[in-house]
Amino acid sequence: MDEATSGIFRVGDRAGADATIGKTLESLWMAFQPIVSCRQENIVAYEGFMRGTEPAAPSPVAIIRAAERAGRLLDLGRQVRAKTAQSMTCARQEWLIFITLHPGDLLDDDLYSADAPLSKLAGRFVLEITERAALEAVPSVDERVRALRRLGYRIGLDDLGAGHSGLNTFVALEPEFVKLDASLIRDVHCDPARRKIVSSLVTLCHELNAEVIAEGVESFHERDALSDLGCDHTQGHLYARPGAGFPPLASRVAVLVD
Repeated sequence: MDEATSGIFRVGDRAGADATIGKTLESLWMAFQPIVSCRQENIVAYEGFMRGTEPAAPSPVAIIRAAERAGRLLDLGRQVRAKTAQSMTCARQEWLIFITLHPGDLLDDDLYSADAPLSKLAGRFVLEITERAALEAVPSVDERVRALRRLGYRIGLDDLGAGHSGLNTFVALEPEFVKLDASLIRDVHCDPARRKIVSSLVTLCHELNAEVIAEGVESFHERDALSDLGCDHTQGHLYARPGAGFPPLASRVAVLVD
């Protein structure tokens, strides 16, 4: 049984995976979580997260695994981008929207089409690539990233500090935004080692003209420490959990910001 898909279909059962991803694509919707400026303490962006109601794929990881097994990653990526574009009618003009790309999305010609739903609003989007995902299988990554920038997209590097290839990916992508992994952020206010690592990464990112977003922030202590360490923005359950529409700041945070 595959735990990621709740045991509904067996490993290698492509027919079961195809049925699961088909139902998931029909029910797919996008949740959003705010990203907050450390300096102005206001919402500057949101990150989009895919969600579905299909029991056989109860999490984003399970959805991706079902799509991989069924050979339908491109279908999934296109649906995520289409649903995100539909959500933009409720987004303020000044907000940037971050969405995560699977490395397989970089092989999809539709991603580079000027007529694709997301491309028409490319200037408002940051396409995130996670450092956990190997890019070795994607040929000419630098050329593909340049093509995306020509459309108007900005590039983000997600999960820096979570894997072994982060700095190599940093060099390849030359991102405008870098997200520090939540594993570095937890208890950063009382962990000298984490503080030194975060401080060093912030300095490096700024020297390479990338803004830094600390994700996984759950306490005011963490938020204050990250601001002191020079992070540009923070994100996490302290502010709001991912939700339908564009959730406002949690009341306990909004009171302090106002």
